Parts: sequence; structure tokens; C-alpha cells
Amino acid sequence: MFRFALLSTAVAEQPSFEQWAADFGFNSADEDMKAKYGANVGYIEATNAQQNDFTLAVNQFSGLTLQEFQSTYTGEVDESEIPTQHVEMPKLNTAVMAVDWSTRSDIVNPVKNQGSCGSCWAFGAMGSLEPSWALATGRLYNLAEQQLVDCDTSSSGCSGGLSRYSFSGYLKTHGACTTSSYPYTARDGTCSDTSCSVAIPSGSILGYNQISATFSALKSALLNRPLKVSVYAESTFQSYSSGIAGPGACAGRTNHAVVAVGYGSGYIKIRNSWGTGWGEAGHIRVQDSSSCSTGTFDMFARTPIYPQLSTTELV
Repeated sequence: MFRFALLSTAVAEQPSFEQWAADFGFNSADEDMKAKYGANVGYIEATNAQQNDFTLAVNQFSGLTLQEFQSTYTGEVDESEIPTQHVEMPKLNTAVMAVDWSTRSDIVNPVKNQGSCGSCWAFGAMGSLEPSWALATGRLYNLAEQQLVDCDTSSSGCSGGLSRYSFSGYLKTHGACTTSSYPYTARDGTCSDTSCSVAIPSGSILGYNQISATFSALKSALLNRPLKVSVYAESTFQSYSSGIAGPGACAGRTNHAVVAVGYGSGYIKIRNSWGTGWGEAGHIRVQDSSSCSTGTFDMFARTPIYPQLSTTELV
């Protein structure tokens, strides 16, 4: 499969529709997709010509309109009335200039892929629960997103949901199963939580903690663990390839659940659930400052959260 990079002297040329279709397994005779691909290439080339701090390139989403991409590959519902719990306001430790949990294979699992299912909320929940549990117990489990898709009725499976509902509801009373015993299918299915292997038992998760919606608070919290965050995934997200991206649409709302895994000079590093072929090995770096009141890619339209664990169960 092609790898595209920004050359030192020129912007990398995007492949022809026929080459892209062959690389990604699409029908090169599909004229409708060809038109959509051409529009996306035009946007990519115009954006790259602006010499931003990030680069766009064609990928598996380049044959889709923005609306098709958002309706199929995101999945966080736009709901204003969401449960509120204690909000922490940590202070930034300026002595630590960079953190990257994604390099810790004992704390964070490899990047996953939600496929064509609006289940990002399930990946956001498990993607923050896995490292929190590993940090508290020394045991890193690969937890089953499909369990939430099938069984958590507070959300709507592949039609979307909210990670915080899983922490405050289903996971509290049912616990979390392993992916090996409850494999991911990228489609809605019948709940089978009585026959899977439970890794984190019921009663271990008490709900979730929120932090204040600021870059300094997020960086301070990232010193201790990855956190589930929300973004509004738009055209830059659809075609992101590398670099520090922003500012986003300033939409004032979110549509995609992701996991913040670190920060560095000028950026927050975010783990996505679109496989390792997207972005920087499945990650995106976003600007750590924004003129938008809701932050870069609207990441503070909702508060960052992480699961609250019961100390009596951490044995």
C-alpha cells in the first residue's frame, strides 16, 4: 500500500483515482466515487499548499463526502443533557515537557479499528479503561468494545452513544469482558455478556471523573493516565496524515470519541480508532492552543473523563 510523505522541496502528489482504488480495494469504475475522490484531492492539495504545520493525504476515507465519512466512522451523539460528576481542576506541572503513554506497551494496547460502525464511544470507553486498570493493578487487558455495542442499552451500538454513559451505567453493574472472548464485529449484535470471560468484574468501576476543560488541566491529568476526550471530526480529520493539526471547525459540538495519550511542545497527542494506516500510526497531534472557545477540534465542548475505580476491587 502506498505511503505518502511531505517532501522537503515540494508537496507530495496524490495518486490517480485508479491507483488509489487499487491500493485500497475499491472499484475503479465507480464514477460517483471518482468524483468524490477528485473533490477530496482538491481539498488536500489546496490545504497542503498553505504550508500548515500538518499534512493531508489520501487514505481509506478519500472516496467519501464529509457527511458520509462522519455518519459512518464517528459515532459520538450530540446530546446537551449529559450526566455531570465531580470536576477536577489539576494544576500543570511545568517541569514535565512531554508525556507519551502510547509508547508504553504495558499500559496501552495497540491502536484498534472501529470499522464502518459508529462505535467510537465504545472505543473511547475501553481505550481509557484499559490503561487506567493497568496503571492501578499492573494488568493490561484487551477489553471488548463489542460487549458495549451489543449490551450497553444507554447508547445505540453502531448508531452512536456516549462513553460516560458506559462508565456511569453498564460497566458498573456488568464489568468488562476480554476481546478474545467477545470479538469485535463492527456491527450490532445480540448481547452475549453471560458467556464471555470477565476481566474487570462488576463493582470495580464506580463511574467516571471529569477534569476541567482546559489545555493546562488536560496536560496535568495526562501525567497520570490517558483520558477519553471528544472532538468534532471534520475534513482535516478525514484526510490527516502527519504534523500538528488545527484549529478545526469551531463547531461548538463533538461527534467523535478518542483518547488523549500525551503531549509535547505545542500539541496534544490523540489515539484514534481508525487503524494504524490513518494519521501517524493511528494517532493525531493537535494544537494545544486555540482561539476557539471550545478548543482545537472542539475538544473541550465536553469535559475530558477517565473511569473511577473502586479501591476495594484493585487486588
